[in-house]
Amino acid sequence: MPKWLGLFSGAAVLAAALVLDPAAVMAVTEPVGTPLRAIAGRLGSALDWPWVLGFALLVALVAHLAGNRLMRQTWTAVLVAGAIIGITATTVRSVTGRTRPGAAVEQGWHGPYHEGRWLVGVRDHNAFPSGHTATVAGMAALLLRRRHRMAPLAVALTFLVAWSRMAVGAHRLSDVVASMVLAAVLIRPVEDLLPDIFSRPHGSDDADPSSAGLDRRGPLAARNT
Repeated sequence: MPKWLGLFSGAAVLAAALVLDPAAVMAVTEPVGTPLRAIAGRLGSALDWPWVLGFALLVALVAHLAGNRLMRQTWTAVLVAGAIIGITATTVRSVTGRTRPGAAVEQGWHGPYHEGRWLVGVRDHNAFPSGHTATVAGMAALLLRRRHRMAPLAVALTFLVAWSRMAVGAHRLSDVVASMVLAAVLIRPVEDLLPDIFSRPHGSDDADPSSAGLDRRGPLAARNT
């Protein structure tokens, strides 16, 4: 897909999400005290950035100790991609000043400074985009580009995190969609920026030699075919 078409598509999806925000808030946000809201809150905590990045780090360390170089490279790349895109989203949301839908404050976009007060780092005014969603989306984007067998699960977790953040009133639809668009836009530049980390060929998979173009029967058998 041409770069301009990807950017246009992302902008169009985000614009549609902004229009749908009020309806999505009404449809997805769960009332305080309901079981579904409690489940969403637990999911949001369990899939927050320290845990998902910690999981990637753990897998990379286990692969290193086991001598699996390809798996170590893949999960190191997943870790770095999630961290960079998550930090980028957090930086952006610190200056947009968009209020959270469940916050007891004047709703709107107030920027980094409003009514004599800095809003950088103020939780109720740092909703756009979603940091939770951006981190998981960045990890999923890397796995998708690698055509890794874990990519479908990572994508599912991205949508699950997005739903959980909306269900507890922490984000609107456009907040989580912006995070997904951000991950899709940034994953290629992030790979280009750190080629030593993201050097593994696309389309290969850690535990399946055939997916990397290798013959399971070994080099001798391969020469005899």
